[in-house]
Amino acid sequence: MRAHNRFLFAAVAALTLAASCTTRPDQQLGRRISVAVEASDVSMVNVSEVAAFAWDRLFVFPPYTSSAQVEKELGFRWSESARIESSDSFVLLVFVDHGRVVRFIEQPRGSGDFSPCHRAGGFSRSEAVFRFSKDTSGWRRCTPGGD
Repeated sequence: MRAHNRFLFAAVAALTLAASCTTRPDQQLGRRISVAVEASDVSMVNVSEVAAFAWDRLFVFPPYTSSAQVEKELGFRWSESARIESSDSFVLLVFVDHGRVVRFIEQPRGSGDFSPCHRAGGFSRSEAVFRFSKDTSGWRRCTPGGD
């Protein structure tokens, strides 16, 4: 019976670990952020209200950020950052909780350009408040902290 319990525990642990690994962008979360950004010509987006799950740091990576730079800022290896190196169509938003990626978004720049808000070390939940306003070309660009 003990061997059966150990096997059952190992199987549950493996399934839990597999379910917690994030290998695809969270498209629903991306849509919620886009809706918040596009609410008006000038909008405040408190990411912690839109992203109501456990996370303690938000990292914003602008187009063409190298995987090495992403990993340096995160402080650990992460294999999902390679697409940002060769694309200028999206900004990578990475949600980290206790040193591991829990979700990430490839945020289309046309639906809210977070790239001006890149900051080494990322943002805590309380700091992840951004002001978006339309520029002369019609793009909604952010400034951190609602400045």
